[in-house]
Amino acid sequence: MRLCRAKTVVSNPDNSLYDAINQGFEHATGNIGCWINADDYLAPLTFQKVIQAFDQHPDRQWLYGRCDIIDESRFEIRKLITWYKNLMGWIYSKPILLCENYINQPATFWHMDLWQEVNGLSTEYKITADYHLWLKFAQKSNALPLHQKLAHFRRCGESISDTQFEAQFKEELSAARSFSGKLTRAIHRFNCWKITTIYNLLS
Repeated sequence: MRLCRAKTVVSNPDNSLYDAINQGFEHATGNIGCWINADDYLAPLTFQKVIQAFDQHPDRQWLYGRCDIIDESRFEIRKLITWYKNLMGWIYSKPILLCENYINQPATFWHMDLWQEVNGLSTEYKITADYHLWLKFAQKSNALPLHQKLAHFRRCGESISDTQFEAQFKEELSAARSFSGKLTRAIHRFNCWKITTIYNLLS
């Protein structure tokens, strides 16, 4: 089993961040895919942990691990938020995922067959195409929760998560709408209000 790794630098015009990521995956090779943004980085031995987990659970097509939040100096911050997301995602639950996004993008990996089956990222979304991707994955396969740290997510005051979090949670609600019912949407709407309030207080 091989991870998808970039072997060539490709520079093409694109319409958005997610369009660029889709283009990148068109050149990727291997059986397992992921992407990491410029501010974030993977934990040591992440690739080995992911390959081992997929080998031990051949029935699972995607997995997510733990991811802490760090500042520009790589010091861990917002530990309560990390603890909360780890708690929410301790056991994979599609109904809970429809109500709240507890999966960290930098710590998520999948079989490329699944990526191709759902046609990759939707360019309809500007901020939360990753969450929409998880929901598409969830229609096809249950995720494997891996209780190991796989990545570090950096917040430096200028990232989308810092400057556009209200739009982000609003777009997440929109992304979940086509997959959920009235009760799930109501719970998700409350969670958006709850998290936005907390982030405003932290700001």
